[in-house]
Amino acid sequence: MTRRGVLALLMVAVGLLLGAGVAAGGAPWPLPYPDRAVYDDAGVLDPATEAALEARIDLIEARSGAEVGIYLQVDPSKDLDTNLAAAEDLLNTWGVGRAGYDDGLVILISYQSDRVHGILSTYAGSGFKVAYLSTEEQAHLRDVVIVPYLQAHDPGAGLLAAMDVMRAYIFS
Repeated sequence: MTRRGVLALLMVAVGLLLGAGVAAGGAPWPLPYPDRAVYDDAGVLDPATEAALEARIDLIEARSGAEVGIYLQVDPSKDLDTNLAAAEDLLNTWGVGRAGYDDGLVILISYQSDRVHGILSTYAGSGFKVAYLSTEEQAHLRDVVIVPYLQAHDPGAGLLAAMDVMRAYIFS
């Protein structure tokens, strides 16, 4: 094999190793799918609940233009601060919300390994907070609407109830 051929093989091998490193420990968020708002990497929602959430989010987006993303994952390393930072990162990485309006909202639940206990965070763009749910109203959405369902081990019902509350705010 020529020196150029060996160098080419070496470059390919290094590229594959670097690519494997990025896939194994790189970006925390997968690429989003078009027209999809609910990502259940934790596997705690049934398909009917996911479909109902998608339908409610579609109504919210059709009525207001605002975008909502829901992401459920298993990540035992999260605490309140790091989960909130992750929700902000997800909103920014995926571009949830319209440019110029900053009207996106992300709901992030990071579960412990047991898929029962975890951390719930919401993060909204400034436009979403002004037009729809202030920081205080988001706290109400989390603490009064979603958390009781999480404590009853029914995250799907909590998220559906949250979308209904959001619809009421947005449609009023």
